[in-house]
Amino acid sequence: MKDSRFGPATGYDPAMKAEKSGDSPPGWKVRPLGAEASRLAEGLRSSPYLDASFLGALVDRDLVQTLNGREAWTGWWEGQALGFLILDPGPDAVTELTLAVLPEARRKGIGHRLVEFALERGRSEGWSQITLMVGRDNPVAQQFFEAQGFREIHTELEDYRCMRRSLAP
Repeated sequence: MKDSRFGPATGYDPAMKAEKSGDSPPGWKVRPLGAEASRLAEGLRSSPYLDASFLGALVDRDLVQTLNGREAWTGWWEGQALGFLILDPGPDAVTELTLAVLPEARRKGIGHRLVEFALERGRSEGWSQITLMVGRDNPVAQQFFEAQGFREIHTELEDYRCMRRSLAP
């Protein structure tokens, strides 16, 4: 049985399905987050948009405590971990998606592939939607998620845009 602290406890593995189906280019893989978390967190420390204490915990490799029931996945391209995705699933929806890609790997499709993985994972689990928050001072991320089909929903949050994407067919 898989270790559900870092990935799905179910028998379904969308990473393997995408790898076998040819949906992703050769050299692309999504795997549960592991020892590479420290290197990724170090590479992302300069980002003003990621919580420094969260990244510090990843550097310290305290994954179980840091993730606290969330799923964590790493995007690999040709043997290098270039980004990660964290999903906080509720009973029928992902209540928070966190995505980070190393600066040198941005605008190369890594974020898009990780979001596609999250969408497929959500559909396979029967989740109805995925929700995320983006800082209002981060227009690049806002545009990225809009291009991925996420739409702003009304909230009273001053500093963040809450965005949602339905997983309905």
